[in-house]
Amino acid sequence: MSQKYCSAFASYLSGLVAVKRAAGYTYETPEFHLHSLDSYCSKHAQCSSLTRELVLEWAKAKGGEAAGTHRTRISPVRELGKYMQSLGVSDAFVLPSALIILILNREDLRREGQIR
Repeated sequence: MSQKYCSAFASYLSGLVAVKRAAGYTYETPEFHLHSLDSYCSKHAQCSSLTRELVLEWAKAKGGEAAGTHRTRISPVRELGKYMQSLGVSDAFVLPSALIILILNREDLRREGQIR
């Protein structure tokens, strides 16, 4: 893929992908999802730090998204937070591993019969 990133996180996104590839990972699917986050952030001009609110809003399960797809989509964002913290960006939010299991939206809860 190797398209350029355009959000405030561009250098961190490209750095994370470079580190993963240097470690021997192809990292194509995660890179695709990181580009999605980058696009989201570039459309929200106030995105200057990787906040909890930003990550959780982007990470919400999309309607009809399978649990496995959801985990695959949000896992690289957790890695991004960890990567940024390793570089000294102490306020970068790291998505807790428990949240990677599934972030349900209201539609998911209705479908599962948990709410009306």
